Amino acid sequence: MRLISTKTREVPVEDAVFTIRSLDSEERARLMEESFIVEPTGPESKMRMRINLVRYQLRACQEGIVDWKGIKDENGKEVPFDKNLVKRLEPHVLDTLSSEIIGTAGLGEEEEASLRG
Repeated sequence: MRLISTKTREVPVEDAVFTIRSLDSEERARLMEESFIVEPTGPESKMRMRINLVRYQLRACQEGIVDWKGIKDENGKEVPFDKNLVKRLEPHVLDTLSSEIIGTAGLGEEEEASLRG
């Protein structure tokens, strides 16, 4: 058994390269609390749990992205990394990166490499 790796790694997405890290258990718990909604479904006190997927992906990326290269503004000018600008990334980029940030959190380097083929 290993601890969650704190190493950063680079993930290319289209013309950009993102430097990401895995989230630790406390960060993952906070992410779940912020993204899941529990609500009653009827008079029998049954509960239903829903996830706000966009919030989940956005928060995972805001915590897990530590740098980027190749992100440009509408005029084609390079934009330096700013955590506050993560919310302006396209939805498919957030989807890809959140999967990387959350999906490989407990894997060792060899297992992670094997997963990617």
